[in-house]
Amino acid sequence: MIILRKILLSLNAWAFRFLLFAFVFATATIAAFSNPQTLKSTLVEANSYQNFVDATIQENIKNNEQTSLDFSDPRVQQIINNNFPPADLQKKSEHVIDAFYDWIDGRAPEPVFSVDFTSNIDSLARDLGSYGAVRLSEQPECTTIPESLNPFTATCLPPTLNLANEISKLEGAIKQEGAILPQKTYTEADLPKNDKNLSIAEAYPNAPVWVSWLRLAPWIIGLLTALSGVVLIAYSTIRRRAIRILGMTTFTNGVFLCLSPLFFTYIFPLITDKFNSGFSGGEHGTEALFSEIVSRISILLNTYLIVVGFLVAATGLAIVLLERASRPRFKYARLERRSGVISAEGKRRNNGRFRLDPAKVPLQSSEISTTKKPNKKPNKKYRKLYKKGW
Repeated sequence: MIILRKILLSLNAWAFRFLLFAFVFATATIAAFSNPQTLKSTLVEANSYQNFVDATIQENIKNNEQTSLDFSDPRVQQIINNNFPPADLQKKSEHVIDAFYDWIDGRAPEPVFSVDFTSNIDSLARDLGSYGAVRLSEQPECTTIPESLNPFTATCLPPTLNLANEISKLEGAIKQEGAILPQKTYTEADLPKNDKNLSIAEAYPNAPVWVSWLRLAPWIIGLLTALSGVVLIAYSTIRRRAIRILGMTTFTNGVFLCLSPLFFTYIFPLITDKFNSGFSGGEHGTEALFSEIVSRISILLNTYLIVVGFLVAATGLAIVLLERASRPRFKYARLERRSGVISAEGKRRNNGRFRLDPAKVPLQSSEISTTKKPNKKPNKKYRKLYKKGW
C-alpha cells in the first residue's frame, strides 16, 4: 500500500503540472481571441489598413501586372490611396470580423457579410481619368501616330485624338471588374473553399460548439488543477512538505511560462536568422503585411502568456511564503506534542450511562486487596493476605 500510495501521489504531481500548463495556455488563448475587439485593435496597431493599398501596389509592381495603369507613377499611387482610405477599409474589415464572431458565438448559422467597393472604384475611375486627361494634354504633339495609346505612359499626344472619348473609355475600363479588384462586391459566398468545395461553415459545422467549450476550458481546467493540488496535500504523509512542494512547483512553472515567450519572441529569432534569411518572404507587398499581422497576433498571445504566467508564479510564491511564515518561530516549539508526551487531542468527556469512579478501579497488589467483586460472593481471582493473630 505504501508503494501504491507513492506511485499515485507521483502521478498526481505530474497531472498537477500538466493541468497547470494547460490552464495557463487556455486562459491566455481565450483572453487573446475571445473578444473581436482584441483582433480589431491588433490590426489597427499593425497599421494594416494604412499599408494595405501600398502593399497591393508593390505586389502589382513586383509581379509586372499588364494593366493600363502605371503603378510606378507616384501620382497614380496617391490617387489609389485617396480612394481606398484606411477608415473605409477598417469599417469593411471589422464588418467581416463581426460576421465571423457572430457565427462562432452561435448567433448566426454561418458568416454573413457583404462588402461593396463600387463607390470606391467609380471614384477612382473619375480621378484617374482626370489625371490621364491632364497628363495627355501636357504632352507634345506626336510626329507619327502610335499604334496604341496609354494616357499614363504616353510621351506625345496624337493630333487627331479625341481626348474626351479616350478618357471615357479609360474610365469604363477601370470600372470593369478585374481592372483594380477581381470584383466589386464580396460576400460569404466568395470565401475560399476546401477540396470538397465546402465553405468554412459547411466544413466545420460544430465549430460554435467547440468554441463554447473552449471558453469554459479555463474554468474546468482550473478546478481540476485545484482539485489535484488538494489531493496532493490531503494524501501526503507530511502535509506541510506537500504544501511547500506544491508552491514551488507552481512558482517554477509560472516563471518558465513567463520566460518561454520571451525566448521564442526575441532570442530564438536572433539565433535562427542566419539560417532562414534565404527563405524569408519579400520585404514589400502583401507578404510583408501578412507577416506583420501574424507577428502582432503572436506578440498579443505571448503578452497574455506572460501576464498569466506571472500571476501563477506570484500565487506559487505566496504559497511558499505563507507556509514559511506559519512555521514555529522557536526551535523547540511544540516539542511535547511532537514527541508524544501530551496528546494533540483535547480532553474527552465520557457521555456514557455508567460513569467510572476512580476509587472503584480494581487494583491488584501482592500485599493486600481491598476491592471486592460487585456481587456478594468473594472473587477468587483476588488474593487476600491476612497475618495470623489479626
